[in-house]
Amino acid sequence: MPRVMIVEDDLTILSNLSQLLQLSGLDVMEAHDGQEALRLLLECRVHDTALPRMIVSDLMMPNMDGFDLLRAVRGDSHFNKLPFVLLSARSDASDLQQAFALGANDYLIKPFEVDQLMEVIRYHLSNAVDRKKGTLAGKDCTVDSDFFLE
Repeated sequence: MPRVMIVEDDLTILSNLSQLLQLSGLDVMEAHDGQEALRLLLECRVHDTALPRMIVSDLMMPNMDGFDLLRAVRGDSHFNKLPFVLLSARSDASDLQQAFALGANDYLIKPFEVDQLMEVIRYHLSNAVDRKKGTLAGKDCTVDSDFFLE
């Protein structure tokens, strides 16, 4: 079962996204802000447990926003290949440019359709191969050809 980390400070949105992904056959790690997400990722590395296969993060959060989390993830060789999707109500061109300049794989503007989010997740989970090195994003990952989101 592929693991996805959801980072969202709004507890209702976090709960809804988590339930949706779990019903779609995913294992979900939850974090309430970027600091907690980074702490969980570091714990995975220290305790040698499976990393998530991708991160879906809100942009505007207290303590550490989505941009800062993205910088931290891209700056760590253990995590920098993980697909990273930002979710935000901000639709300014400058926000999108910054997201992609920092290494985001996708950017969805809230409100988004559930089908759109699921398609983005499916795409990034099935294409989590690093084309330069031929390795999978995350640790201990294998491509599950039977995994399809409904």
